[in-house]
Amino acid sequence: MQIVNQWEERAAKRTAVALVTRMLQRKFGELPARLRGQIEKLPQEKVEALGEAMLDFTRKQEIQGWLRREA
Repeated sequence: MQIVNQWEERAAKRTAVALVTRMLQRKFGELPARLRGQIEKLPQEKVEALGEAMLDFTRKQEIQGWLRREA
């Protein structure tokens, strides 16, 4: 059962990362690989928080600032 839970958690995180990355790219254009990598390393809770925070972002640089503060 623990293995199944771990698999489900990983799948949920991959889904959240993919969604947030797509939304950021739609809003700001292509994201640098380094920035995408930083997002992928975040725990799922932080990825979800980034998804909410990005609604207030007006510039791509705000993503990096958020990552410095929150990661």
